[in-house]
Amino acid sequence: MTQIHSDSIGGVMRRAVLVLAAMVVSTAAHAITGAELLQLDGNYGRGFVWGVATALTSIAGKDEMATARYRRDCFVNGKVDDRSLYTAVIAWIRNHPAELATEAPGPIISVINEKCGMPPGTPPKP
Repeated sequence: MTQIHSDSIGGVMRRAVLVLAAMVVSTAAHAITGAELLQLDGNYGRGFVWGVATALTSIAGKDEMATARYRRDCFVNGKVDDRSLYTAVIAWIRNHPAELATEAPGPIISVINEKCGMPPGTPPKP
């Protein structure tokens, strides 16, 4: 009889959940515009915004890992929580009408960058 180590099962399950979460968040995130985000129920909208933000701090390619880690530290250090992030994203969209037609992750990223900044050494965007 082969014994399966429980840590290996946990690791596989954790990776499977992360991949599934990334697929769900990315699929839903691309389907919702800033205008649609404003129309959502507050609790659902807050959960959506927090889900996108969590994905940005948890799922990253090799090139984005430093930025993801920097954002995660910002969240952990209390600069960002679900309520303050949602409120700031809604205000951002209302104050930047062009964001109404863009996909919702754009304003979410803008607000995270405004609250947390970018990692030292990150080149400025044009």
